[in-house]
Amino acid sequence: MAHHYNVEGYGFPALQQLGKVVKLPVLDNYEYEDPELDAKRKLSRALIKQQQDQEEQINREKALRESIIELKGSAALVRAGLGSYRALKRSVEDLQTENADLHAQVAAQRTVDLADLEKQLALVASLKNDAEADVADKQHQISTLQGECDSLRTQKAQLEAQIATLTQNAVDIAAQPSSGEATLAAEKVLLETEEHTHILEYIKDRSAWQSEKKELESRLANAAHEHERERSAWEEVKERLDQAQSEERTQHSHDRLRWQAEKAQLEHQATVITDKEEEIADLRSELEDYEAVNQHSELCATGSEWSRRRAITFANSQLNLEPADHEDPRSDDDINQVTGKSIEDTIIHNTANRLELMAATIHARSDQDDASKREQLLLTRERNQLSENLADSNAERDSLKETLAEVLDVLETTLADALSKIAEHESTISRMKSDFAEFASSALAAMEKDLEQDTATWNKIVHEAADKLELASEAIAKREKDVKEMKDFIRENLPKLQARRFS
Repeated sequence: MAHHYNVEGYGFPALQQLGKVVKLPVLDNYEYEDPELDAKRKLSRALIKQQQDQEEQINREKALRESIIELKGSAALVRAGLGSYRALKRSVEDLQTENADLHAQVAAQRTVDLADLEKQLALVASLKNDAEADVADKQHQISTLQGECDSLRTQKAQLEAQIATLTQNAVDIAAQPSSGEATLAAEKVLLETEEHTHILEYIKDRSAWQSEKKELESRLANAAHEHERERSAWEEVKERLDQAQSEERTQHSHDRLRWQAEKAQLEHQATVITDKEEEIADLRSELEDYEAVNQHSELCATGSEWSRRRAITFANSQLNLEPADHEDPRSDDDINQVTGKSIEDTIIHNTANRLELMAATIHARSDQDDASKREQLLLTRERNQLSENLADSNAERDSLKETLAEVLDVLETTLADALSKIAEHESTISRMKSDFAEFASSALAAMEKDLEQDTATWNKIVHEAADKLELASEAIAKREKDVKEMKDFIRENLPKLQARRFS
């Protein structure tokens, strides 16, 4: 019975490195077999197994490289996400800066509006003071006119008293038997002088009154023009306030739309980050699968009996070999071809060749073990590096999620604060507008009422002055008539009086 030597555990890559197959005919119970065929079969099995192992190793390395590339891509995506987060943070800071600038602009605009309102109020107060001063001047003028009217009444009374005195003198002269011509002439000159003096004073007073009347009418026209100008200025201020409020509402709507768009963008980025987390979880599972395959390959590389049997079974299945195929009847023919040597020499020669083959196999096995250790060390380093990168990616992802949550909270808080402040500002502006409109309407109503009262009073004073002037004119005309009648009487009765005096 022929014995077969199992050299699978001695490292078949060493046989491939030798580049040749050593024939090992073995003699057992004087029966020979073909060791070359058996070695070829075993070598083919070992080569197939080695090729399969190399293909599996290549596939594992390829999968590992792909995993590394994917992890690098994930790291790049995480870095890109970090960059987008930083850009988002900068945009949030820009939004906060713009919000602060907007608040500053609103405060400045509010200060300007308040200053304009204060100016308008000061202008209205000055107009009111001017109107009060005009009313005081009018009252002073009225009192002056009343004094002048009183003086005219006094002068009228004096003239009436003088006329009565002259009449009495004329009567006395007529009653007296003798009167001097010089006395009558002196009285006549005195009467004419007083008459001319009173007429000149009347003309002077009338011209002064006309000038004062024109001046008062011009003041009234100027006051009406100033009132109309202030009304137009108030309309312009009101229109400017409405325009500023509409612009502020438009800016508020634009800011709200922009904040909503940024919020949607943040939500989209959060979705992208969630997808990247899922991809990282898939990569982690693939890494675990790779580690499991690597452990399996390590078990296969240890040369355990179970692994060798599995490799032999795989090679047999690939070559379609059966367990009895190694018994070849041609081995007897091959052993009979050994000529020129004795059986002992053949055994010694084959044993020496076998020992050399075993030494080469052991050396190749040690080289393979060293290569496996180096490869295992490299794989361990790469696995550790991947684990560190994965841990860094997870930490960076967690920090990014926390920062994103904080940014969302800050955005929501800022948006709420901005909305509340804008609402408060709108309510303040509306309240100020209503207060100013109420004050302006009340001030305008008071001014109109005062102007109406002043106009009515002035018209009354003018009518009274006109009536008084008409009465004074009538009195003067009556006085002139009386003086004329007195002159006519004196002219008619002068010869009689003279004749009576000198008779």
